[in-house]
Amino acid sequence: MLAQERARALRERAAHVTQAEEEERRRMLREIHDELGPSPAAIGNRIKVCRTMLRINTDAAEAQLTDIEDSIKGHIREIRGLIHDLRPLALDQLGPLGAVRQQAERLGQETGAQAVVSASGDIALDTLGEMTVFRVVQECLNNIREHAGASLVGVNIRAGDRGVEVVVEDNGHGFEPDEAPPSVSGKGGAS
Repeated sequence: MLAQERARALRERAAHVTQAEEEERRRMLREIHDELGPSPAAIGNRIKVCRTMLRINTDAAEAQLTDIEDSIKGHIREIRGLIHDLRPLALDQLGPLGAVRQQAERLGQETGAQAVVSASGDIALDTLGEMTVFRVVQECLNNIREHAGASLVGVNIRAGDRGVEVVVEDNGHGFEPDEAPPSVSGKGGAS
């Protein structure tokens, strides 16, 4: 009976991990499609127009080429961001706590909020655990950045007997779950 229960728990965990991986793949594909899909074609078309403009108005062509160059630099930043999202280099270089601190610092730089990260206990995680903790905190900080208007943010990571607990708090404005749109409250339509 115990072996069957363990096997069932293992199957459930494997299914959960597979589902999480698939959701992450879908998210990445949406980002690649939305942010990068049309861009190379548009840049190619603009370069063709510039070729024609070179014969007619070199100053206008030069301005267009400068704009295209800036656009390409922006796309390079987006690509680097997507690569970072696959597995942030900071996880390997700084560990999960350092990577979380880096995200909190970025939030502070972008919003002016004071972000404090604390940890307690022996936070020893496998690769999946590191990524999970990082992604949960990253999503919380993104939500705070986009919606909360907070000036103070606290991230506390605690290791205990039952695993790792992550608590993210802020002093921003919240929402009433009953009044939130379906995509926020978890009620209603599929996303």
